[in-house]
Amino acid sequence: MADAETEATENSVASKQAGSFMYVDVKGEVYQPGVYRVTEGMRILDVIEDAGGFSNDADVNQVNLAMKVYDEMVIYVPHENEVEEGEKLDLYPGQNHDKIRINEATIDELISLPGIGEKKAEAILQYIESNGPFQSPDDLTEVEGIGEKTVANFSDHIQVP
Repeated sequence: MADAETEATENSVASKQAGSFMYVDVKGEVYQPGVYRVTEGMRILDVIEDAGGFSNDADVNQVNLAMKVYDEMVIYVPHENEVEEGEKLDLYPGQNHDKIRINEATIDELISLPGIGEKKAEAILQYIESNGPFQSPDDLTEVEGIGEKTVANFSDHIQVP
């Protein structure tokens, strides 16, 4: 992508939402694949639009347009003939969909983690609000009342970022 196009894309994305900047990688059947600077709270739909939209060969039914984006996310739009009927494509390789994304978790999701009750869940949410998202599971030890043993008990159940 040319420098002028990159600046235009970044300015377009930045003007849509306020917040801290993150980067996502858009691949596959979009008109302008590449790395895009996005802000917290944006949805995949917003990034696809910034990437020029779906190509004519995109399988739009395989993409969750309502999903919020997060830093280092890969958004992959498959070709319409890429997936055989009955087969499910993993659109987010390397990410475990059964895990709770700790930086976007609700209080109920946090309480479902081993060793986390309502008070600790509230402390986690307060920490994120005050300090920003966690960058690694070890960062959770910065939350009052959560130590290394507690994090070890639920680290297999979370995804950071």
